[in-house]
Amino acid sequence: MNITIFETIDSTNSHALRLIDSASSQEELQSLHKRLFVAKEQTAGRGRMNRPFYSPEKTGIYFSMIYVPKNSDEKNGNAINFSPAVYTATAGVCVCRVLEKMFGVKCFIKWVNDIYIEDKKVCGILTEGRVDTSRGCVSAFVVGIGINLVTSNFPKEIKDRAGRVLKNTAELKEESYTDIPKTVFEEFLNIVDEKESAAKNSTSRVADSMAEYKARSNLLGKTVSVSPVINSSEGIYEAVVTDITDNALLKVKLSDGTTRILDSGEVSVKMNL
Repeated sequence: MNITIFETIDSTNSHALRLIDSASSQEELQSLHKRLFVAKEQTAGRGRMNRPFYSPEKTGIYFSMIYVPKNSDEKNGNAINFSPAVYTATAGVCVCRVLEKMFGVKCFIKWVNDIYIEDKKVCGILTEGRVDTSRGCVSAFVVGIGINLVTSNFPKEIKDRAGRVLKNTAELKEESYTDIPKTVFEEFLNIVDEKESAAKNSTSRVADSMAEYKARSNLLGKTVSVSPVINSSEGIYEAVVTDITDNALLKVKLSDGTTRILDSGEVSVKMNL
């Protein structure tokens, strides 16, 4: 795993995608596999739906890894079955495991990409891919993770829901910028690496990860407000979260008894006042 650390950068995901887009051959693209980029500050960090991700200097850790399927063609199941939700969910489980082991905290996951400690969001995850249209498959993708380690003084629009992993700024050590990303992605690769796809226990590792993702959910059984995807003609509606599927989709039940499977959109817990 090749690690590059930046004092500051616009976005580790954007940097990784630029490298993917500049690759002039399959060999050059393959050489980017498992490249890991870490930043102490992002000037244009972003999350889902291109929302800004607050990334101030030396208070959080922001990192992205490039993953290139070994044989990104029609015969490669990993390429064909690429699911951003599953990879995002898997990364979320790995972040939880690492933070709990390193810092003794208890982590929960809000579908699909947010990590919570108590009732505050401390981490966001963004998975983005590039499609080879000539072969009809994903040629490469990037998993980006932003963790608020000791971040405080959040912008007004997020200060009520954003939190941090560590309460004491002295706990943020220089080695964290290497140890945390490396450990998270070692955990991630142990689950999803295409080299393991033929092993008997590879499916069970993914299944175990998805079961853990579901067990860590802070939404199951709760009433939520569902905001459909942008440009949808449907407005916000309420539903009860009943399940999370094996491919990280959210199952909800509406007031009329009908069920829906959500693969996009936003949900927020409805508060009883």
